[in-house]
Amino acid sequence: YEMYLKAAQKKPEIKRYSKFKKVVCVSEFTKGQFTKFVNSCSNVYALHNITDDKLINERAQISIVDPLYEFAGIKIVSVGRINEVKRFSEIPRIISELKANGLKEFRWYLIGDGDEEEKEKLLANQKKYEAKELILLGNKDNPYPYIKSADLFVVTSSTEACPCVVAEAQILHTPIVATDFSSVFEFIKNRETGIISNIDNISDSIVEYFTDANLQSSIIRNVENFTFENESIINKLTNEILL
Repeated sequence: YEMYLKAAQKKPEIKRYSKFKKVVCVSEFTKGQFTKFVNSCSNVYALHNITDDKLINERAQISIVDPLYEFAGIKIVSVGRINEVKRFSEIPRIISELKANGLKEFRWYLIGDGDEEEKEKLLANQKKYEAKELILLGNKDNPYPYIKSADLFVVTSSTEACPCVVAEAQILHTPIVATDFSSVFEFIKNRETGIISNIDNISDSIVEYFTDANLQSSIIRNVENFTFENESIINKLTNEILL
């Protein structure tokens, strides 16, 4: 909400929201941001998105027919719209650091398209850092088989209100390394169900994941036991919010 107010050059919409009986935000972080500016609104709730885990698992079983994805080494996957917030243009630099730190035989697959200016920046950085390991797959109607088969799912965002891709990767039991945007701590237990890092040190976290066998096996074990709690979300929706 704070970012929206700045971008729209608006003041907090206190009068407008005072007419609402209830306001529902998609995370505790966004609730905190909202109430920071609209503190006169008393009935504000935080509720994570309901995610169709059954459908995600079903679609993840579909075979991948993609020559670009045929690789026997380490597969890192990122998914999202190419824009400034996702910071995908940082990936070539991160790849350069991964190689400098000794990570070998890997490919980083990026699924998504978007802002042309940001995409040009990404391609320029790919050339600058000689990041041939980065493979741009474009948009995919079904990204779930890629996420499921990945050795690691990486999120580079500067901010996320409710990171749906994190929930999707967890549903598919894929380990995650993510940047330290504020809402991520509601979804990942650092060094238990994934690794949280700032963008400058994310290459170190990725290398650590692949070289520390104990840490890797612990995260994989915890992620394999992950169950998405749709029931608790629905219960809160029906028993608190929709009353």
